[in-house]
Amino acid sequence: MAANHLRELDRFLCVLLEEAASLLGGADHDAPCFARLRRTSEKLRTVERAIGLPGGHGSRLAAIRRIAARLRRSSPDSQAKDILLACDAPLDLPSALQSIARFYRNLGDHLMKKILVKKQIIDFSRSCIHIEKANVACDGI
Repeated sequence: MAANHLRELDRFLCVLLEEAASLLGGADHDAPCFARLRRTSEKLRTVERAIGLPGGHGSRLAAIRRIAARLRRSSPDSQAKDILLACDAPLDLPSALQSIARFYRNLGDHLMKKILVKKQIIDFSRSCIHIEKANVACDGI
C-alpha cells in the first residue's frame, strides 16, 4: 500500500508539472510532447528551467522511485541507501515515508508560489492576497 501512496504523490506532482508547463508555455506549449516525457524528474527540470529555479531533485526522485519499486516487491532491507538519498537521513520506513511526503508537499508549494508570482496570477505583495481564476482537478477526492 505504501508503494501506491508514493506513486500517487509522484503522479500528483506530474499532473501539477503538466499544468504548470501549460500555463508557463502559453500558446507555444506542446502539451503532447511534454506529456510524453517519461520521468517526473525530466518534467520538473523543464519547469524549473522555465521559472529560473536551480534543479537538483532528480536523484532524490529516482531514489523515491526505487523505494516504491522495492516496496512492491517486499524487500525493505535493500532500501537503506535510497532512503538516505531520498530523505537526507537514515530513517526507518514509516519516518522515511513521512519525510518523502513532506518533500513532495514542499516542492509543490514552492513551485506553485514561483509560478503563480511569475505569471502574476497571485500577488503576494498585497496585504490581502489577490487570486485570479484557477482550474483544479484531483483524482480520488
